[in-house]
Amino acid sequence: MSITRDASRYFTTLLGCLAAIGCGQSASEGVAPVGSKGKAIARVELPDKAGKAVLDELGVTELQVKPKVPGGQNAESSAKKSTKDAPAGTVAGQELTTNAAPTVWIAAGELPYEFWEVQYLGNRPVGYLHQMVVPSPTGAAGILRIDAESFIRVSRDKKRLDQHLSVTSIEEADGRLRTIEARVKQGDMETRIDGMVILGSLRLKTQSPDKASAVDIPWPNEFGGPFAVAQSLRASPMNPGETRNLSMLDPIHGQLVKVTLKSKDYLKTPLLDGNQHSLLEITSEAQAGTSSLVSTLWASMNGEILKTYTGALDIRSFRVERSMAESIRDAAACEKLTKTEIKLNSPIDKLAMADKLVFQVSHPDRDPFPMLPGRTNQSVKSSSAFSAQVTVFAMKEKSPRPAGVAEELIEDSLYSKASPVLQSDDEIVKRIADQFYVDTSLGKSVLERLRRGVYNWIETKSKYTPSMSNAAEVARSRAGDSTEHAMLLAAVVRARGVPSRVAFGLIYNESQDDPALVFHAWTEVYLKDHWVSIDASIEKPDTNASYLKLVDSPLADHNPYAALLAALEAIQQLEIKIRE
Repeated sequence: MSITRDASRYFTTLLGCLAAIGCGQSASEGVAPVGSKGKAIARVELPDKAGKAVLDELGVTELQVKPKVPGGQNAESSAKKSTKDAPAGTVAGQELTTNAAPTVWIAAGELPYEFWEVQYLGNRPVGYLHQMVVPSPTGAAGILRIDAESFIRVSRDKKRLDQHLSVTSIEEADGRLRTIEARVKQGDMETRIDGMVILGSLRLKTQSPDKASAVDIPWPNEFGGPFAVAQSLRASPMNPGETRNLSMLDPIHGQLVKVTLKSKDYLKTPLLDGNQHSLLEITSEAQAGTSSLVSTLWASMNGEILKTYTGALDIRSFRVERSMAESIRDAAACEKLTKTEIKLNSPIDKLAMADKLVFQVSHPDRDPFPMLPGRTNQSVKSSSAFSAQVTVFAMKEKSPRPAGVAEELIEDSLYSKASPVLQSDDEIVKRIADQFYVDTSLGKSVLERLRRGVYNWIETKSKYTPSMSNAAEVARSRAGDSTEHAMLLAAVVRARGVPSRVAFGLIYNESQDDPALVFHAWTEVYLKDHWVSIDASIEKPDTNASYLKLVDSPLADHNPYAALLAALEAIQQLEIKIRE
């Protein structure tokens, strides 16, 4: 089966993203991915009709005429300086047209380079891209290995389809291509493309489930690989009003692409930190045969591309921190793990009266001991090569640390400060914390007032789904399953100065006909000298002895799915029996 028409359209856009982003900083300096908001404000410069349409799409109200550059120069003076050595016949301030020739775009001392980006379809994150540049594994001087991996999840006929792309190229330091490997996987179908430059010709072989083909493409030295756009811009950043022509490889379709870059001016452009940044707007038109694709790139003054937009497909990409990109990958992995319970050998009688439960936890091919945290409310010890004994204790707010449970001393501020998903500094989260702190009708202790307050605040209590909302979102939607209850409560108690983390594991489901432990999430807080489990998704204040923890995390970055994924992966493999 060859790549479908829809997939082909997407991968053409993805190729543009691969080519555009290059090998810049791992997320732009000072750019932390949160939510975009606000309008750009700058001095007025009359745009043409097409330019105004772009500005409207961006939410930019005015053009910035003379952006600041390092050393106190503005863009105009910087452009004049950059064109002193321009080819004969060019004049500073006039449109410049250049045909990019090979030039070293990254120094050996700058390696390895790595970065991540996320891709949005409309306003919804649907994919990520990871790229790494390292010296050639052969040790040959001036030879680079570039690896790019991308994932996107699209919906078709109410079904979700995962599409993976990986590209590996071996290149000279000036961007001249030596070999190329590409793998495109759509669902269960994979297409492979392999190529090598030999005596001025690029020999490409394509293998898909239903056909194989080979083609030779004339390949002079000035032609670039799939990352040629980013390499050109990083080697020599464009000036406003410049035009640049490139020829590069589309590894997905095995063809030559001609790219024309036209830079406009520096604009105040919104990024994912919610701020406006001065970036050079560049129109990129990629043409292969009679087909063309137009994208817009926004580059910093050192040639790093921080944002792209392809209007035909409504796809945006942003350079981000690693954890934000990985959250998209891990969220997709969580959706594939459908087993959320483990059957028990017998029911648990009189659970409310049990001060502890002892479980035998087994794994089919390794010792599960390292997978089970022996802290907070449980102790763990190995009992055989493939099993461990876990003792889980019932806990109340004033319960001391149970005997046999490891002592934990926290000095890490990750448990106390606001994070990208536990926004204890969010306006609504702080308002909730303050409101419940003084509402004595909710309970005698401060902690119980906060726990009970969050339970009441979340009005729509849903069954488990693998998607997760952060604390600020839950505070506004007032809906969610146990993960949303746990995250909002963790943020609320942090807003009152109490260290917190979120636990993922299993609890006994007393309503089931067949006895089982089912997936659950809850909150843990640090009181005096130990952690205590509390659960905002239930009415009663205390956690019983069936709260078997698989993972706990301060959720300090943009990826809450890493902890969830670890817990779900354990549930797929473990077998649990009640011993006591």
